[in-house]
Amino acid sequence: MLSFDYDSNRDDFLVKYHDSSIRDTKEQFGLRDKSTFLLSELESKMLGAWREGTHLHVANNFVLSKDDSFGGSLTFDEWVAQFKKLTDPVLLKTKGDMSSYEYCWFRSMNDLFDDLTLHGETDTATIPLQHAVNKRKK
Repeated sequence: MLSFDYDSNRDDFLVKYHDSSIRDTKEQFGLRDKSTFLLSELESKMLGAWREGTHLHVANNFVLSKDDSFGGSLTFDEWVAQFKKLTDPVLLKTKGDMSSYEYCWFRSMNDLFDDLTLHGETDTATIPLQHAVNKRKK
């Protein structure tokens, strides 16, 4: 009988997702690995990803609370809307216009976690992840 260790799979996903989001943020804002600011953001959980059981957290202190002319950054509401779109179970059935990279991330996210909390500069929002495969054993 084939079985999966979902906690190990969640941990592996989390490491890859966290590293990818940090790499993207460093590239977008020109930050170095040893940047005091970057290390402070990571330590205070204002940037990156972590989990509590089947609950995924993603933080990005660079997401703005309101519109600003800060180099094309998303507002918090735009960021939440983007995640809602990318985790939509209807979209994930067909892949839609997602890249294979996005599809892999967000389909895996839906399969491994029950919900997602996004942490911005001052705001927080939780998105239920509805696609979880057969509401697998936790």
